[in-house]
Amino acid sequence: MDTNSQRKNMSNFRTWSQESLAKFAQQANEKMIQQNDRIEQLQCDLKDAIAAYRKLMRKGESQRGQ
Repeated sequence: MDTNSQRKNMSNFRTWSQESLAKFAQQANEKMIQQNDRIEQLQCDLKDAIAAYRKLMRKGESQRGQ
């Protein structure tokens, strides 16, 4: 069985048992929570980086004005 056939069978949820579907859903939910946590962390890091950049830019402008 080639990779495409395997993928088609993997995503054919009608053939999955209730137990397998529940396990898959739980794992997918856990992964989404982890990814959302990482996204939030990266958004905070980006905000911090932008704030630091702006502070440096203002400092540089004030030094040029002296």
